Amino acid sequence: MTDGSDIAAEVHRHAQRLFRSGIAESALVDKSGKVEKPIPIHGPNGIIDAWFAAVVVGDKLVGYMRLQNDLTLLGYSSFQRQPDSVDGCPCADTWLDPNVVLEMARSVTGPSDRLEQPLLGYDKHPSRLAWHVRVNADDGEEKQVLVAGGHAYVA
Repeated sequence: MTDGSDIAAEVHRHAQRLFRSGIAESALVDKSGKVEKPIPIHGPNGIIDAWFAAVVVGDKLVGYMRLQNDLTLLGYSSFQRQPDSVDGCPCADTWLDPNVVLEMARSVTGPSDRLEQPLLGYDKHPSRLAWHVRVNADDGEEKQVLVAGGHAYVA
């Protein structure tokens, strides 16, 4: 691996190679899918623990790869119910667009609360990915909102 600034690009290249190898096991995804820019997954200590490489078809998130910093594949997860359809797959922006994540987090906070930029992490376990949004209220109270797949909740 190379140093910091090149890790995301290297993860992206490796995820694209894995994608081209047929990891999705879906002719539809193989033909029409693409691997988005990987997003770092932060561990409880705030350090990048792994990477989320989303696979999209159009505006749907059909699956994703989780890769370690050394490029080891931790797994591929699919949202497809049938290999020839994207029906039921989440909208990609609910997982990939930080502004959409913040909008969802805002739905469970007060109107004057200040929300920090979201970081992708875990909800208690590495198999449960969720965006973490730190919230600061005017009265000084801090809380954490988790956003996963279109759902927001206070941790």
